[in-house]
Amino acid sequence: MREYDGAAPWCLRPEECCGLSALLAAEGHADRYTILEEIGRGGMSDVYAAWDKRLRRRVALKVCRSPVEGEARHCLHHSEDSVLGAFAGEMHILAQLHHSSIIPLYDFGLDAGNRLFFSMPLLDGTTYLDVIEDVHSGRGGWSLVLALGPLMRICDGIRYAHAKGIVHADLKPSNIAVGSMGETYVLDWGLAQVMEPSEKRGGKSAPSSICLALYRARHEDDSSSCIAGTPAYMPREYAATGLVTRHFDIYSFGAILYHLLAGRPPFAEEGSNLAVFSALLEREPQPLADIAERPDPDLIEIIDRCMARSPEDRYASMQAVRGDLNTYLEKRIGSGRPRAKENGTLAGARHWLRNALALGVGSGD
Repeated sequence: MREYDGAAPWCLRPEECCGLSALLAAEGHADRYTILEEIGRGGMSDVYAAWDKRLRRRVALKVCRSPVEGEARHCLHHSEDSVLGAFAGEMHILAQLHHSSIIPLYDFGLDAGNRLFFSMPLLDGTTYLDVIEDVHSGRGGWSLVLALGPLMRICDGIRYAHAKGIVHADLKPSNIAVGSMGETYVLDWGLAQVMEPSEKRGGKSAPSSICLALYRARHEDDSSSCIAGTPAYMPREYAATGLVTRHFDIYSFGAILYHLLAGRPPFAEEGSNLAVFSALLEREPQPLADIAERPDPDLIEIIDRCMARSPEDRYASMQAVRGDLNTYLEKRIGSGRPRAKENGTLAGARHWLRNALALGVGSGD
């Protein structure tokens, strides 16, 4: 994994980029969508529900806050704006990924304010964070076993991305969408990194500038909006050196499982993001056997291996994680038909789990 050096591997060649803004304007992208309402706000962009007048459908628009100006109007390769570069990188990465568990990119363009945007499906559902809350509150009909259904799909999506040489690098419950009809998508690829071909198997990264001292200097106000990643779900090697390999996502996936079983993220007792970051460098999170309301030794074993301090001690691949989760579910899954009162999400999760286990899906190395 290489450190960003000002080049834009996601960009078209300069001779292909020239006239980008003119091309977009000629195709009328700015007039194609009608904004309905704001539905989300991130560190570098805003997300809106919108109406696609050309195809007559509701979509989600993700809009970069930084306008395309100067040389970037003709070639994004020339942009020195890190926010714009990261946003365009996310757009390009999504365009390369075609998987049922990864949110698809529909279209892109420039709005009337010269802000880059892309469109994607507008989901009717919730995030996995809400699913975890429902598991622990007893609302919504979610159980621990059913809640593993969406995560099995996430395993598939991340495994696919890794095969393409892409590390998400920001997996967390709020970046997983669970639709009302059982759809599950990995969202927000804004921090994703592309591995060099030689790194797809093992992975390697030049150290980045992320360390505790710099983190403290850059985030004195502890504003989560300016943190590159979420400390509770990032592995120690990234916090210490900026190392990003596929083991980053494996750790983050284990941290999501930790949150599911414990009802709170790793290091939640620390409070602030800065305190979590510091604790991450110094120690392991509290043992699940001590804090989970219903500790499950078999699931804890999987979580501990995902979140091993050393990347070499973690699972070798998402396929291997999925294989052990599949074995766990084979022991735990109940029989019987989905209950009539279950909504589409719950019925879909139960149906998918039963079919996946019957077909032996997910046995891994």
